[in-house]
Amino acid sequence: MAYVYKHIKKDTNEIFYIGISNKNYNRMTSKWNRTKLWHNIVKKHDYVVEIIIDDISFTIAKELEIGLIEYYGRVDLGTGKLANMTVGGDGVVGNVMTKESRDKISKARKGNPLSAEHKEKLRLAQLGRKYSDTAKKKMSDASIGKSKSESHRQNISKGGTGIKRTEKFKEHLRELYKNKTRNEDFTWKHEN
Repeated sequence: MAYVYKHIKKDTNEIFYIGISNKNYNRMTSKWNRTKLWHNIVKKHDYVVEIIIDDISFTIAKELEIGLIEYYGRVDLGTGKLANMTVGGDGVVGNVMTKESRDKISKARKGNPLSAEHKEKLRLAQLGRKYSDTAKKKMSDASIGKSKSESHRQNISKGGTGIKRTEKFKEHLRELYKNKTRNEDFTWKHEN
Protein backbone atom coordinates (compact mmCIF):
# COMPACT_ATOMS: atom_id res chain seq x y z
CA MET A 1 0.00 0.00 0.00
CA ALA A 2 1.13 3.55 -0.69
CA TYR A 3 0.16 7.18 -0.24
CA VAL A 4 0.45 10.52 -2.05
CA TYR A 5 1.42 13.64 -0.13
CA LYS A 6 1.96 17.35 -0.71
CA HIS A 7 4.29 19.95 0.77
CA ILE A 8 2.70 23.33 1.42
CA LYS A 9 4.46 26.67 2.06
CA LYS A 10 3.60 27.71 5.62
CA ASP A 11 3.29 31.43 4.96
CA THR A 12 1.33 31.37 1.68
CA ASN A 13 -0.45 28.01 2.03
CA GLU A 14 0.64 27.20 -1.54
CA ILE A 15 1.47 23.66 -2.71
CA PHE A 16 5.07 23.40 -3.91
CA TYR A 17 5.78 19.65 -4.02
CA ILE A 18 3.90 16.41 -4.70
CA GLY A 19 5.37 13.09 -3.57
CA ILE A 20 4.58 9.42 -3.07
CA SER A 21 5.88 6.73 -0.79
CA ASN A 22 5.33 3.06 -0.29
CA LYS A 23 4.18 3.27 3.34
CA ASN A 24 7.37 4.96 4.59
CA TYR A 25 5.84 7.82 6.59
CA ASN A 26 9.30 9.21 7.31
CA ARG A 27 9.77 10.06 3.63
CA MET A 28 7.15 12.79 3.50
CA THR A 29 8.85 14.72 6.33
CA SER A 30 12.42 13.92 5.33
CA LYS A 31 14.68 16.69 3.99
CA TRP A 32 17.16 14.13 2.69
CA ASN A 33 17.55 13.63 -1.05
CA ARG A 34 15.60 16.75 -2.03
CA THR A 35 16.58 19.19 -4.76
CA LYS A 36 18.28 22.56 -4.31
CA LEU A 37 15.05 24.27 -5.42
CA TRP A 38 13.08 22.39 -2.76
CA HIS A 39 15.58 23.38 -0.05
CA ASN A 40 15.53 27.04 -1.16
CA ILE A 41 11.73 27.13 -0.88
CA VAL A 42 11.82 25.48 2.56
CA LYS A 43 14.48 27.92 3.83
CA LYS A 44 12.38 30.89 2.75
CA HIS A 45 8.87 29.69 3.65
CA ASP A 46 9.12 26.55 5.85
CA TYR A 47 6.49 23.92 5.10
CA VAL A 48 3.78 21.58 6.32
CA VAL A 49 2.94 18.13 4.97
CA GLU A 50 -0.49 16.75 4.17
CA ILE A 51 -1.45 13.33 2.89
CA ILE A 52 -3.69 13.63 -0.16
CA ILE A 53 -4.67 9.96 -0.26
CA ASP A 54 -3.61 6.94 1.76
CA ASP A 55 -3.92 3.16 1.46
CA ILE A 56 -3.84 2.86 -2.32
CA SER A 57 -1.77 0.62 -4.54
CA PHE A 58 1.67 1.90 -5.49
CA THR A 59 0.65 1.82 -9.17
CA ILE A 60 -2.29 4.15 -8.52
CA ALA A 61 -0.09 6.37 -6.32
CA LYS A 62 2.42 6.71 -9.17
CA GLU A 63 -0.32 7.57 -11.65
CA LEU A 64 -1.84 10.15 -9.32
CA GLU A 65 1.56 11.73 -8.69
CA ILE A 66 2.14 11.99 -12.45
CA GLY A 67 -1.30 13.53 -12.94
CA LEU A 68 -0.92 16.05 -10.11
CA ILE A 69 2.56 17.13 -11.23
CA GLU A 70 1.21 17.59 -14.74
CA TYR A 71 -1.80 19.51 -13.36
CA TYR A 72 0.12 21.94 -11.11
CA GLY A 73 3.15 22.20 -13.43
CA ARG A 74 6.85 22.36 -12.64
CA VAL A 75 9.01 25.41 -11.94
CA ASP A 76 12.01 23.98 -13.84
CA LEU A 77 9.94 23.67 -17.04
CA GLY A 78 8.18 27.00 -16.55
CA THR A 79 4.78 25.28 -16.52
CA GLY A 80 3.77 25.81 -12.89
CA LYS A 81 4.73 26.08 -9.25
CA LEU A 82 6.04 22.66 -8.16
CA ALA A 83 9.64 22.03 -7.12
CA ASN A 84 9.38 18.49 -8.53
CA MET A 85 12.14 17.86 -11.09
CA THR A 86 10.62 14.82 -12.80
CA VAL A 87 7.34 13.77 -14.39
CA GLY A 88 6.72 11.68 -11.25
CA GLY A 89 5.86 8.06 -10.78
CA ASP A 90 9.30 6.48 -10.80
CA GLY A 91 11.70 8.56 -8.76
CA VAL A 92 14.26 10.14 -11.06
CA VAL A 93 12.76 8.92 -14.32
CA GLY A 94 12.45 11.93 -16.58
CA ASN A 95 15.06 13.95 -14.68
CA VAL A 96 17.47 15.41 -17.20
CA MET A 97 20.92 16.12 -15.80
CA THR A 98 23.00 18.88 -17.28
CA LYS A 99 26.34 17.98 -18.85
CA GLU A 100 27.97 19.93 -16.02
CA SER A 101 26.25 17.73 -13.41
CA ARG A 102 27.22 14.54 -15.23
CA ASP A 103 30.83 15.74 -15.48
CA LYS A 104 30.94 16.57 -11.74
CA ILE A 105 29.67 13.10 -10.83
CA SER A 106 32.10 11.46 -13.22
CA LYS A 107 35.04 13.47 -11.86
CA ALA A 108 34.10 12.67 -8.25
CA ARG A 109 33.98 8.94 -9.01
CA LYS A 110 37.24 8.79 -10.96
CA GLY A 111 40.34 8.16 -8.94
CA ASN A 112 38.35 7.25 -5.84
CA PRO A 113 37.97 3.48 -6.01
CA LEU A 114 36.46 1.74 -3.02
CA SER A 115 39.02 0.23 -0.71
CA ALA A 116 39.07 -3.54 -0.24
CA GLU A 117 37.91 -2.97 3.34
CA HIS A 118 34.93 -0.88 2.19
CA LYS A 119 33.97 -3.47 -0.44
CA GLU A 120 34.11 -6.18 2.21
CA LYS A 121 31.86 -4.17 4.54
CA LEU A 122 29.32 -3.71 1.74
CA ARG A 123 29.44 -7.42 0.92
CA LEU A 124 28.96 -8.42 4.56
CA ALA A 125 26.08 -5.98 4.98
CA GLN A 126 24.25 -7.64 2.09
CA LEU A 127 25.04 -11.15 3.35
CA GLY A 128 23.67 -10.35 6.78
CA ARG A 129 20.44 -8.97 5.42
CA LYS A 130 17.52 -11.22 6.27
CA TYR A 131 14.05 -10.95 4.79
CA SER A 132 10.93 -12.57 6.15
CA ASP A 133 9.00 -14.95 3.93
CA THR A 134 6.28 -12.32 3.66
CA ALA A 135 8.78 -9.68 2.50
CA LYS A 136 10.27 -12.12 -0.02
CA LYS A 137 6.80 -12.90 -1.37
CA LYS A 138 5.96 -9.18 -1.70
CA MET A 139 9.23 -8.49 -3.55
CA SER A 140 8.59 -11.44 -5.83
CA ASP A 141 5.01 -10.39 -6.55
CA ALA A 142 6.10 -6.80 -7.21
CA SER A 143 8.61 -7.91 -9.84
CA ILE A 144 6.20 -10.14 -11.79
CA GLY A 145 5.70 -8.84 -15.30
CA LYS A 146 8.23 -6.06 -14.96
CA SER A 147 10.86 -7.03 -17.48
CA LYS A 148 12.72 -4.08 -18.95
CA SER A 149 11.99 -4.53 -22.62
CA GLU A 150 13.65 -2.31 -25.21
CA SER A 151 10.45 -0.32 -25.74
CA HIS A 152 10.15 0.19 -21.96
CA ARG A 153 13.75 1.48 -21.79
CA GLN A 154 13.12 3.81 -24.74
CA ASN A 155 9.95 5.14 -23.14
CA ILE A 156 11.78 5.83 -19.88
CA SER A 157 14.67 7.54 -21.67
CA LYS A 158 12.15 9.88 -23.30
CA GLY A 159 10.78 10.89 -19.89
CA GLY A 160 7.84 8.50 -19.75
CA THR A 161 7.13 6.14 -16.90
CA GLY A 162 6.54 2.93 -18.76
CA ILE A 163 3.17 2.65 -17.00
CA LYS A 164 0.13 2.08 -19.14
CA ARG A 165 -2.80 4.11 -17.83
CA THR A 166 -6.18 2.44 -17.92
CA GLU A 167 -9.01 4.30 -19.62
CA LYS A 168 -10.98 4.24 -16.36
CA PHE A 169 -8.10 5.92 -14.53
CA LYS A 170 -7.61 8.51 -17.32
CA GLU A 171 -11.32 9.32 -17.17
CA HIS A 172 -11.13 9.66 -13.38
CA LEU A 173 -8.24 12.15 -13.70
CA ARG A 174 -10.10 14.11 -16.41
CA GLU A 175 -13.11 14.40 -14.06
CA LEU A 176 -10.85 15.65 -11.27
CA TYR A 177 -9.22 18.27 -13.50
CA LYS A 178 -12.35 19.39 -15.34
CA ASN A 179 -13.61 22.07 -12.95
CA LYS A 180 -10.36 22.95 -11.17
CA THR A 181 -8.00 25.85 -11.57
CA ARG A 182 -4.31 25.49 -10.76
CA ASN A 183 -4.80 27.32 -7.46
CA GLU A 184 -7.53 25.02 -6.17
CA ASP A 185 -6.76 22.13 -3.89
CA PHE A 186 -7.41 18.50 -4.75
CA THR A 187 -9.57 16.07 -2.88
CA TRP A 188 -9.39 12.49 -4.02
CA LYS A 189 -11.83 9.80 -3.13
CA HIS A 190 -10.54 6.33 -3.86
CA GLU A 191 -12.97 3.49 -4.29
CA ASN A 192 -11.72 -0.10 -4.29
